Amino acid sequence: LYAELVSLGAPLGYLDVGGGLALTYDGGGGPWTPDHTAQNYANDVVASVNDMCVQKKVDAPVIVTESGRYLASHHSVLVFEASCGQPSLPPGPEAEIRAAGGAMGYFLDTFEEVYEESAGASDPEEAYADAHQFRAEAQSAFSLGVMTLEELARAEELFDGIMERVSRRAPGVGRLESARTSGAVPCLANLSVFRSAIDAWAVKQTFPLVPISGLAEEPDAHARVYDLTCDSDGEFRSVATSGDAPSSVLPFRRDGSGCLTLGLFLVGAYQRSLGCDHNLLGGT
Repeated sequence: LYAELVSLGAPLGYLDVGGGLALTYDGGGGPWTPDHTAQNYANDVVASVNDMCVQKKVDAPVIVTESGRYLASHHSVLVFEASCGQPSLPPGPEAEIRAAGGAMGYFLDTFEEVYEESAGASDPEEAYADAHQFRAEAQSAFSLGVMTLEELARAEELFDGIMERVSRRAPGVGRLESARTSGAVPCLANLSVFRSAIDAWAVKQTFPLVPISGLAEEPDAHARVYDLTCDSDGEFRSVATSGDAPSSVLPFRRDGSGCLTLGLFLVGAYQRSLGCDHNLLGGT
């Protein structure tokens, strides 16, 4: 079209090829990694325009691109605080809640043995499977009225403890990835996903989310990050971590304070403009 218009006498000198240049959000190798680089994109555009100009015998235009997301995303990082719940404490005598000789006493004793053995288990898969089996039996017993609420809470505490141990020792692949999710602690972030990272909700985009506090230390826990709005699905369900495949949980280092400082990268100008004033939470 450009060449035809110039041939007909239109005084054109610029060709706007629009946007569409993709950005890498997950460090490479993940679902949000483009199959081309900025140089590949530029080479293809210039080659196509040059071929058109040669064939139509018109002067080459100044090529303009509107790749706003590619240009703007790196310009800012959103830093915010999050309050994290504490993971389940290891069971101990002080947490004893069942009466001696209770109907579920033997069951809980056996479950506690599984918990103790999980610390040195050579096969995380076995510990994972045993924990899920005991949890299912506990939930069934509670629904039948055989197990008390306190005993069910004890079983859930044991289950969470095993999942936390498995998540630290397992590679996080296959079904063991769910151990990280099961053992993750909830973190409430002082922001609105709909305002600050709406694409994380709307198109399930993976953003790099990094714990700024304890950054130089090896993580010893995992967290699920929720926002502080009234929206039930205000959660970062997929985050890019350390160049691995996107994960539903964020690894972090516990310091005992229950507080984290997190950084959300590659938000640029688009997330704020798309989010508008959702929930009226100001700048975040």
